[in-house]
Amino acid sequence: MAFLFRLIWKNKPKSGIVGFTLGTALFLLPDAYNPAYYLRSWMGELSIASWILLVVGAWRFSTERWLVTGLDLRLFCGLILLAGSLVYPASFGAPLADFYRFGFGNFILFGWVIPVLGGLLALAGYRVTGLWLMLSACAYGLGLLESTNAWDYLIDASAFFTAGICLFVSFFPKPVASEW
Repeated sequence: MAFLFRLIWKNKPKSGIVGFTLGTALFLLPDAYNPAYYLRSWMGELSIASWILLVVGAWRFSTERWLVTGLDLRLFCGLILLAGSLVYPASFGAPLADFYRFGFGNFILFGWVIPVLGGLLALAGYRVTGLWLMLSACAYGLGLLESTNAWDYLIDASAFFTAGICLFVSFFPKPVASEW
């Protein structure tokens, strides 16, 4: 047993790959033992923004490289914060614009404006932001989530708070290895 432990310790993989593998294995567990099951029952379904943030984070954690540029990440997180800041107070009756007055999803907005804006952003080099908008509009059009509310495809509470943290952290310079 000690030999096996020394062999594993000497040839240990990167911590990101181990964490990613353990996280993936947790999702294969049956519902009663699956942490994602309890998270979903508490929060509902994840929006497209949350899925993109999960993929970007898992990629960074497992490969130690960024999948997204700094400016694209700031725009992505900033738009999530802007959308959440407008939509969430309106859903609680705050006197901002009522996004729900015309129904849960406006065809012109989610059928044309958001996908075209996403395509233009992707062509301008903001790939993740453009992909988010285009995938959200497509997922809403196909009805891939249980919700009939179009805004649930764009943002959710976990994406809103995660984007806030990511945007805040992105403005601080990264420490150089010699400073450790």
